[in-house]
Amino acid sequence: MMKKKCGNLLIFFCVCLATMVNECDMGIEPSPEPGLLRVTLTADSSETFVVVVKDTFVVAQEDIFGITISQGKVYRDENLAYLYNNMYSYETESTSNILKREQDKYNRYIVYNSYVPPGDYDALEFSITASELKIGNMVIPVSYPSGMNGIKKLEHTFKVKSNVCTEIRLIIKPFSSVMRYRDSYQFLPQIEIESICENVDGE
Repeated sequence: MMKKKCGNLLIFFCVCLATMVNECDMGIEPSPEPGLLRVTLTADSSETFVVVVKDTFVVAQEDIFGITISQGKVYRDENLAYLYNNMYSYETESTSNILKREQDKYNRYIVYNSYVPPGDYDALEFSITASELKIGNMVIPVSYPSGMNGIKKLEHTFKVKSNVCTEIRLIIKPFSSVMRYRDSYQFLPQIEIESICENVDGE
């Protein structure tokens, strides 16, 4: 008799537990899968030479203009998501030599490759800095004008979908971004969103 009562209690307990689990499942919707947001950077192919005083320098393979991008964020109204260099780290800074070319074409660099919640976004923000431009036999130190902090916010609507790679392609005008002022050279980045595209497999 005791075994029968214990068996009935065990069955009752299992039924109650299953009911509770089912009720919990019905009350909580599963979170959507994230999307992959990739941000890339390349130099404007129309800018292949620069005039310094009276000398004209054409871009060569050994020339360097290092552009550093950091503190990446995307905005949805007042909400934001932080961007990272790749899906396996918390690094937020990358430096690219935007004058590097292959087959007479400027390289395109991946600066961010990060998971973000799916949805509609309206802006991309990041910090962009440079220290010097090396071209020909010239080494030109560059810096921001006094009072500028290097934060760039590009307002543009785009959508990130679950399990889909969305790529934001940035383009910068390397030589138009450097302006001579008196005896110094100022960095005024001429950078914009060139295009936004989707790639389901993330390649």
